[in-house]
Amino acid sequence: MFRKTKHMISLMLVAVLALSLFAGCSSNKALTPEQAQKLVLKDLGVKEADSVDYHVTTVDGKVCYAIFVSVEDHHWQYTVVGATGEIVDKVENAQGHSH
Repeated sequence: MFRKTKHMISLMLVAVLALSLFAGCSSNKALTPEQAQKLVLKDLGVKEADSVDYHVTTVDGKVCYAIFVSVEDHHWQYTVVGATGEIVDKVENAQGHSH
């Protein structure tokens, strides 16, 4: 009887640990393209841009967003890591974006 109870408790602990791991992973969702765009506009200090375009790309095995922003005669290209929101590249282009 004691052995059976100990086995049941062990199974319940394993189940709780597994659920907590899944919950931890799901709470750390990757950015959507819209969230990445908002992050870039915030970095630029711009509320709305005349033109915002993006492409999903891979950099060093990570899913990234290549975000292109045009405000009047100013054009920027950002690379944002989708999983963390880290801006890994920011380039201002004199001539529109090239994509």
